[in-house]
Amino acid sequence: MSCFAYMLVQVILALSIPLEPAWCDTNPPVVVGDITPAGKKPGIETIFAGVVRGLVVQKVAEAGRTGILHRGIVIQNPVQISDGDPRTSDGLYVSLEGKEDIRSRNGTHAPQIGDDLIIRGELGAFRGRPALRQPELVQIVRSGVDINFEIPAFEVRPPDDAKDANRYWEERHAMRCIVPSQSLVVGSRYTNYPYLMSAITVIRPDHPLVLRARLAARRPFRDVHPLDDDPAVFDNGNGYRILLGDMVIKQLRADAAARLPYVRTFDRLSGPVTGIVLKTDDRYMVHVEGTIEFDRGSMPPADTMQPNVTTGHGRLSVATYNVENLYDAVDDPFDDRDFYDRGPDPLNTNSIGRLHNYVPESAVAYRSRLGGLARQIIEDLGSPHLFMIQEAEDQDITGPKIAVPSDEPVNNKDGQIDSLQSLADLIKARGGAEYRVAVDRAGADRRGVICAYMYRTDALALVKPRGQHGAFKGIPGITYDGEPLLPGEALTNPRAVNARHATVGKVFSRAAQVACFESVADNVLGLPAELRLYAINCHFKSRPDGFVAKRIEQTRLVSSLAKAILEHDAGAFLIVGGDLNTFPRPDEPIPSEPADQLGALYEAELKNLNDVLIKNEPSMAYSYIYRGQAQTLDHLFVSTALSDRLQRVAAIHINSDYPPDPEVPHRHVSDHDPIVAIFDVTRN
Repeated sequence: MSCFAYMLVQVILALSIPLEPAWCDTNPPVVVGDITPAGKKPGIETIFAGVVRGLVVQKVAEAGRTGILHRGIVIQNPVQISDGDPRTSDGLYVSLEGKEDIRSRNGTHAPQIGDDLIIRGELGAFRGRPALRQPELVQIVRSGVDINFEIPAFEVRPPDDAKDANRYWEERHAMRCIVPSQSLVVGSRYTNYPYLMSAITVIRPDHPLVLRARLAARRPFRDVHPLDDDPAVFDNGNGYRILLGDMVIKQLRADAAARLPYVRTFDRLSGPVTGIVLKTDDRYMVHVEGTIEFDRGSMPPADTMQPNVTTGHGRLSVATYNVENLYDAVDDPFDDRDFYDRGPDPLNTNSIGRLHNYVPESAVAYRSRLGGLARQIIEDLGSPHLFMIQEAEDQDITGPKIAVPSDEPVNNKDGQIDSLQSLADLIKARGGAEYRVAVDRAGADRRGVICAYMYRTDALALVKPRGQHGAFKGIPGITYDGEPLLPGEALTNPRAVNARHATVGKVFSRAAQVACFESVADNVLGLPAELRLYAINCHFKSRPDGFVAKRIEQTRLVSSLAKAILEHDAGAFLIVGGDLNTFPRPDEPIPSEPADQLGALYEAELKNLNDVLIKNEPSMAYSYIYRGQAQTLDHLFVSTALSDRLQRVAAIHINSDYPPDPEVPHRHVSDHDPIVAIFDVTRN
């Protein structure tokens, strides 16, 4: 545009004279990805900087951190005047903030689908997406336009490689699309913190992965896996996944809590759905329009069986289970970080005043969740003898109870943290085994979650620690080049162990816990009298593709604990487990930067039981689903003495493939699936 033309447009705008409604494009092509989102120009028709024209193709809304709706509209160019550059999108998100209308010189205008508008504002970004902010209406060129005729939706077909898929979505950002009927569900997520949102991940029905004969094999994996779409490739990122979102549904219902329907893995879309492509933070989603329905699939798949993990006579059963922020509903007066203040939160989103705690909505909701966990432990897990648990709240202010306090709070009441003590009481009340809780509360992180143990009192008891067990002295008793962060004198069982390292600082935010158990005398379960079991319970730093150096040091510290035990007793029954937040060998989350994050555990001559699971039951080898990608984050490593006695290892899929549907109360009570191993400890 010439300088004269630019000045003419400015004068026209100032005088509020309607612009000629012809489309014009003075925006030079911009290669997608060449500049940051905040500086990226949209491919939509630009009259001059900050002034755009487009058809309103959808109205959207999303929940903010306080549960308030943040509204916006999506405008797009008709196909006949597209700039023709496949590297630029023909759509743009316009942020209305909390409003439903756009200000203009004559007041305001409530935009409607089919409006042909000229809008000016500030080109920038909102939640990672290119956006026009602080919009002002310049002119309504047309109204009631048939967008299906002028802007037909494209059919979604993302490429397999994640980098190619990211470019694919970027080139189509803020544009209308269609997801085909019978697309297969491979994951779902329903969250209320920090934002209320839901997402369902699907794959096109004609993708080769979906066309496999076995239903259980129609699943993408994030780690190296023989059933991934291309096991010969280290990791293509599974770019063919399509994430469905709820921003149109929230707008239509004017409700921040409105979500997509509950689905399970292997459900299918009943019909095609139209939607809008929008980026939120680091992911592209298709926000579906109108009613969305699914045909019920089979979960678990008909060609697999839920593993039978019932413990037989003389068999020792050990499980690891991340119970996903198991906080109780009672404020701990001895912890100024443990509180819950709803504040001005009429939508009850639990998003205000929590200091990163995940307090349940009510005592009733807490008890319901405990009931689901108790039922899982009794019915699905076969009441293992020992649980290594992660993400339980460390609060200990009351004695035995079921879900509610039974007496006045006393700090460090009885050494059994309240959340797990309530769970143990409920298991017993429902006819299950009697469990006791063991934990060193010094291992809690700043938000009050901790690694802990639950063990059956008819099978195991804690061993009284003695000075010759170096692992129970903490850092002074093992070989590790770090400064102790917990006292090294007193011997406790369990014992939290942590250090500060010169490279990564504090090694654990929630310390690893080492414990030693022995069989109860004259137990009726057939466990030998001389049985002694060491366990190291871990919760490593999250995000497999981040904090790699931190996890390497966490592994080295835990490996040092394991070596100290095995040096004291070469034939020891030792199990190291927990949520290690990265994948087993040979996988690395960043292929270009191989780090062998768990290498120190393998080098300590411990066997990862996931290797056995992959060999025997590959379709069951996962413990967590991230945006539709199955992956193994939860591990059990064992010493040679235990490995030689392994009878069965199983991942029990009772959570990750299910939504938090109240109609199925004992499913999805956590976002992780537990791993159970059974050993024949009567063998010599």
